[in-house]
Amino acid sequence: MKLKSFEPTDETAEILMKEFEIQFNESMNSGEFSPSLVTILRLIQHFSISPENQYTLGAQIQLKYDYLLLKFYHQGIYSLLITLLQVNFCFYCLFTYF
Repeated sequence: MKLKSFEPTDETAEILMKEFEIQFNESMNSGEFSPSLVTILRLIQHFSISPENQYTLGAQIQLKYDYLLLKFYHQGIYSLLITLLQVNFCFYCLFTYF
């Protein structure tokens, strides 16, 4: 993955989504989180949630964070994140209770 700048732009969102999809598919095939997937998720969090307002309900939101959050949502991150959570939760439950 090569980011030209660490700025919230369309290009950054597209690069992060492509890399997330690659790491997501590898994670689904291997059955575990790779360090690269965790790094991509942290970058996505950095670009879509303001650090000052991360744990505050009703805080003001800067448009650059909303914009990239919408870009990620438009590119299908929501369904991938739900699938990732479901698969790993089921995997966790399977090995925790048996």
